[in-house]
Amino acid sequence: MKEIKGNVFELFETGEYDAICITTNGIIKKDGTAVMGAGVALEAKKRFKGIEVRLAKRLKEDGNRLCQLGISENGAIISFPTKHHFKDKSDINLIKDSSKQLMELIEEKGYSKVLITPMGCGNGGLQWDYVKKQHRKYTR
Repeated sequence: MKEIKGNVFELFETGEYDAICITTNGIIKKDGTAVMGAGVALEAKKRFKGIEVRLAKRLKEDGNRLCQLGISENGAIISFPTKHHFKDKSDINLIKDSSKQLMELIEEKGYSKVLITPMGCGNGGLQWDYVKKQHRKYTR
């Protein structure tokens, strides 16, 4: 894992990365779309048309698990769950599970450069120093 500074979406648009991770929760709205109303998820919803529909479909099929939601012109878009419910703080155990699943997906797809923000630390309320230590247990 290498830490860099910058806007994750702008970095993704350079085409230098295999994938971008979008931090998400496990809630589906009454209209059948996933809740993507704040932070990185909201920005992703604005940038990637229909992502809230694809995420809701995967939540219904597989539950609140990491998944690849599609491929854009710049690379893969991956849902990285950090919360069970959007109203809650991020769950470190869910982040650990998502980290394990991310490593499995990276190995399966052969990705070498994947972007992710400090997961669970913005609207999720966790501290990056703590999350980083937990996440690094599962990354190279």
